[in-house]
Amino acid sequence: MPGDDSDIMKNAPTMLSDEEMRKLLVPNPASDEQLLSIIKEHYDLPTVKVARRLDSYDDANYMLQTDDGTNYLLKIHNGVESQEFIGVMQESDDFYAPGRMNSAIHLQNAIMELCYEHGLCTSRPILVKTETAYDEERRRPKAFPVCIAKLPVLSSVHSPRDLVVRLLTWVPGTPMSSVVHLPLEALADAGRYLGKMDRILDNINTSALNGALRHVGSSAALLGQRSTSFVMVNNPSHAPRHDSFLAAVATASRKRSKSLDRVRANLGMEEREGAVLDVSLLVSANRYHQWDTKNTSDLRKYLEYITDLKRRDMIESVINAFEERLFRTGVGDGYRRGVIHGDFNDANVIMDEAQMMVCGAIDFGDSVMSWRVLDVAIAMAYAMLSSYGKQNRSLSAAAGFLRGYNSVYQLTELEREHLPLLMACRLACSVTLGAYAFHMHPTNKYLLLHAEPAWKSLEMIWGYDPVSRDRLADAARRLFDQACLYSDSREKIVTCYDLVIPDPSVADLLASVRVASIETISEPDEKRQRTKGDGLLPIIILANMDPDHFAEASRLLQSDQSDNSPRLEYQLEKRDIELPAANGDFIASARNQCAAAVEIAGCAAIIEITGLCFGPLNELPGTYTQAFLDTCGIEGLAKMLFAFDDKAAYVRAVVCFCPGPGNECVFFDGRTIGSIVAPRGENGFGLDSIFEPSEGGGKTYAEMKSEEKDALSHRARAFNQLQTYLRKFRIEIASQL
Repeated sequence: MPGDDSDIMKNAPTMLSDEEMRKLLVPNPASDEQLLSIIKEHYDLPTVKVARRLDSYDDANYMLQTDDGTNYLLKIHNGVESQEFIGVMQESDDFYAPGRMNSAIHLQNAIMELCYEHGLCTSRPILVKTETAYDEERRRPKAFPVCIAKLPVLSSVHSPRDLVVRLLTWVPGTPMSSVVHLPLEALADAGRYLGKMDRILDNINTSALNGALRHVGSSAALLGQRSTSFVMVNNPSHAPRHDSFLAAVATASRKRSKSLDRVRANLGMEEREGAVLDVSLLVSANRYHQWDTKNTSDLRKYLEYITDLKRRDMIESVINAFEERLFRTGVGDGYRRGVIHGDFNDANVIMDEAQMMVCGAIDFGDSVMSWRVLDVAIAMAYAMLSSYGKQNRSLSAAAGFLRGYNSVYQLTELEREHLPLLMACRLACSVTLGAYAFHMHPTNKYLLLHAEPAWKSLEMIWGYDPVSRDRLADAARRLFDQACLYSDSREKIVTCYDLVIPDPSVADLLASVRVASIETISEPDEKRQRTKGDGLLPIIILANMDPDHFAEASRLLQSDQSDNSPRLEYQLEKRDIELPAANGDFIASARNQCAAAVEIAGCAAIIEITGLCFGPLNELPGTYTQAFLDTCGIEGLAKMLFAFDDKAAYVRAVVCFCPGPGNECVFFDGRTIGSIVAPRGENGFGLDSIFEPSEGGGKTYAEMKSEEKDALSHRARAFNQLQTYLRKFRIEIASQL
């Protein structure tokens, strides 16, 4: 930190952006006594002390400790967020007022409470002390979960100023950044944790938009506290396009209550008592944030602060690639959207070090509405900088994190395609804004030291040579595809032994003898492709499939992936076998049935367990879907959600393959998110007529042509993974058939 702010103001640009103002308005309390006086005035705590100051980018964070050893987190917000919050509250003295919860601080509180309610451990805001803690008439807490204090900031020109202060519960455990010997499986567990968080946020989004979600085609965040709130009525005639909906809400929020009431009526909204969602939070979720990776183009204005011209050119090449591949091609428009954590780095992941498992997550300061894939891409970029990744295992670290995430929240092929570029974009953002921060605080050499690992990772995954860059991107995509072959078997540990590889900078001493080397692998001789010398192709059975399922599965397995790679030769057969009943767990059911099938048939087998999972019914009927369908019929299955406003659902297919008796089972998990509707359409079979995927443009499966359905269905996603696996490991599999 500089001794005074003369350097800050001298180096500040004339026209200040949000990011630039943040550097000037970083909280800078004068003493611990100043902090303790705030606690004493606003919070009902026993004797407390400041244990230590914690690292923070734009805020000021402190660990507090009471005499009995209870820990708390004290967060003093940056002047930019504080000013936004105070401006909102000047128009309403009620923190929970419907239509007024449109600040970033409201959003952070809402996400933390909702994650906690869904079983994820994170900090929660403590209410300020008050004589009446609950307003019975309004049915909501009367006390605020924040307080305001006049405190200094780094720029004396702007000091002192009113800043928002929050006291939060402490998440026990050890930050992942402090774990020296970090196994790859811990990073995979962190990925699984983020995947669960994103699924929670998607469920919230679906609940909020209700029936209108299917007309929007992407998620939208509507989060809030328990209060009188507004939710979308299931009225297709009032279902707007996503962007126009956000714009309408943002405009209404700025014009406040009269305009907001009018927009509610126009959009088909009604007031619900006791709801947990507030439409005004869309404003803060949809805010501009420089750290939102979809704003990578805006890094150009900070390039001048990178003094190394070679590195500056590299950052510019990242920005150019981002614009050319994602914006000009329209790829970004195809990404799913939702509220993201936005900064899932190892300092924000809390671990139980004894179990080496993730036990919590903190810091939602970068949460925004953005491309869903950015959450995992950002986390993968930071995984490269973890203690595991720094041991020349950075790509392995990213792949391990992706494996855990994808086992819970499956990415589409489009989202996986540009992961190396999106990771490079986040690293570019980190080093570029770090260079600007150093320009503003030139005496803080720590900023340069902290940025160096990010530069190193960026040079590895992106580099300076376009040819080498493309080769590495292809290799990284193959590694990431391998990571996504794994399916969550609900085991305690996500296995990653096949992803433990060194970075390209490390010499591979076993390259000449490595069996799976792409360069040295040889085609199997003809005898290995045949069965026991009878001159016929080996048989793989598809067990217990009705004719429609068998026809669709066969088509998917035999479709041309147009990569001209050699294929495993085999013959598919439909065979009915008496197998164990599904037991409620997709993976366990598939494993039990597949193991029984190979033992009975004496050859390779493929089993599929498909189920419809209703959000309001805690993912039932799941593996019991067929039993419900047989008993209730398709209309009865749809009517199970008749009493719920929330029609959210996803359909899941777990495909299990075993090459024969005595071999391990491999799982492939395909999921498609959507909603339940009254039966529509003449095509398809099973549940196709009542399931409308959110990516389907308003059509049910049964209203789609087969090629449309194959592009997004749960079954296609699972069988495409299997097809990739059969090609990739054709030699090993052929020897087992």
